Amino acid sequence: MTLNDLLHMREEKKVSLVRRNMRTIDALKIMKGKACDTAIVVDGVRPVGLATPTALAKFVTDSWYTLESSKVEDWMVHPLQFVDTNETPMSALATLLANDALLLVAIEDNQWRGIITKEELLQALIRQQGEQLQTSLDASPEQLRSGLTPTISTPPPLPAGTSIQTPAPNVAREPVQEQREEAPSQSQLYSWSHLPF
Repeated sequence: MTLNDLLHMREEKKVSLVRRNMRTIDALKIMKGKACDTAIVVDGVRPVGLATPTALAKFVTDSWYTLESSKVEDWMVHPLQFVDTNETPMSALATLLANDALLLVAIEDNQWRGIITKEELLQALIRQQGEQLQTSLDASPEQLRSGLTPTISTPPPLPAGTSIQTPAPNVAREPVQEQREEAPSQSQLYSWSHLPF
């Protein structure tokens, strides 16, 4: 499976193109008109950055610019991380993690083909491993006896210096002992002496 396969399998994402020297308010109107929240920022025809809601929110809260006076290049996310559409999801994920990027721009013959997120790459890897497992489980008895069963390949190692963060292990805790109040006795239920008045 390559990124090209991934781009063909998924539902088409709406992505708009905005110029880097365009006013922010005009870029937002284009993005709203196309019902998308991410835009590829271009300089001529060359992609140079991304316009994302997170980048805009950070810019607006940290600066004195307004949507009318600022340009897209003032707040776009750059530099972009590019991957070729012939790469595998595993190598694209390694690129994404090594560069601490949020997403990748897939290119083919120096033309952009789409945006790929970390979630899409992880889903593709899980689907790929599931298909390999299913192929192995579907082996016929003759294949099992002859030793010709399909095997599940392990993904290639990530490049040096790249790590995948895993959640911290659960720390064993001592069991919490419940403290119960004893139920009132029959005589206490019918007695007025325990009431505060």
